[in-house]
Amino acid sequence: MRLESFLRAHATRNPDKHAIVHGSDRISYRDLNDRVASIARQLVQLGLKPNDRIILYLGNQVEFAELLYAAFSIGAVVVPLTTRLTLSELLHIAGDCSPWGIAFHIHQQDVINQLPEGTAPNRIVIGGNTEGAYSFGQLVQSDARNDVPDVALEQDDALILYTSGTTGKPKGEVTTHRNLITQSYFLNATQWASRPASVGRPTPGIEVKLVRENGSTVTIGEVGELLVRSGPPGSWTTMRGYFGRPEETAETIVDGWIRTCDLARRDEDGYLYIVDRKKDMVISGGYNIYSKEVEVALLADPRVADAAVIGVHDPIYGESVVAFIETKLGEVVTPDSVIDNCRESLASYKKPKYVIIRDELPRNSQGKVLKTVLRAEASAALGFG
Repeated sequence: MRLESFLRAHATRNPDKHAIVHGSDRISYRDLNDRVASIARQLVQLGLKPNDRIILYLGNQVEFAELLYAAFSIGAVVVPLTTRLTLSELLHIAGDCSPWGIAFHIHQQDVINQLPEGTAPNRIVIGGNTEGAYSFGQLVQSDARNDVPDVALEQDDALILYTSGTTGKPKGEVTTHRNLITQSYFLNATQWASRPASVGRPTPGIEVKLVRENGSTVTIGEVGELLVRSGPPGSWTTMRGYFGRPEETAETIVDGWIRTCDLARRDEDGYLYIVDRKKDMVISGGYNIYSKEVEVALLADPRVADAAVIGVHDPIYGESVVAFIETKLGEVVTPDSVIDNCRESLASYKKPKYVIIRDELPRNSQGKVLKTVLRAEASAALGFG
């Protein structure tokens, strides 16, 4: 079962119903299916084949959905990217997935022009015309009458979703059509209402376990790494693997279990609580200190806009807690006042030993704080580099 088959079924059963509502645009299932078929035929003529990758470097617009389903109809794999990416990030991803082509809006032409020759060689422009790119309008209005070959059943890859890359270069997670069709939400809203601090209980059909460093299962209330499994990887809700990275895939997927690198605990009723990211936990003097807990305490200070906690080398305790603080506009804080403000909410060993105040925390294009940058900065500033 593939996603484009659902579009075709709706076009037959509910042809006049709205498939897309975007601003003042209303597109029926019949019209969407017709436009997708036209685009797919033209893309085949241009040389797009099953398993080829095509980047959709687009915002929230109708053309994204049309190109997505057209690519699916051919058996191609879509790489959706936000236009908020930096040029460096776009270059890395394009180099990593070796795309057949890229679709972009005319407003992004300056960025696309900086891609090296041969990178994403087939370019599709939306909203205008530019040299060296196919016009999206021509794809839709094409009178091509060639058939789009049937997609083989084993051709199941649908998307490559790139991680935010807060600890290194983004990696592409391969998501299949079966993943997308059977994806179920991990969080049940009714359950969440009764346990607002939890992420809910596992949905039936999804296996979850929490394990210690040696792989043994933790007890109720004990923190362990969260592992998830739902059939063979790529079959149901878990990714098939990282694109082009077999070694990292083998490290992440062990005996069918996805190692999430999240630390969590489970209560006696089966509700799960995310405690921290495994790599962000600080071990000081034999104590596990969860950065998320310290960040919550720091954010209780009304003068603090954002906070990020990391660990740095400590010659006595192994690691010490360092807090980076981004203050609200017009507010003034000192390291001592920040530490004093969280004395009542944190045990003494959890309090930051060092506080570094910044006008703004470094973030990637998705808005996530870059703790790798902060670790390097802290090590240099504190003499541990």
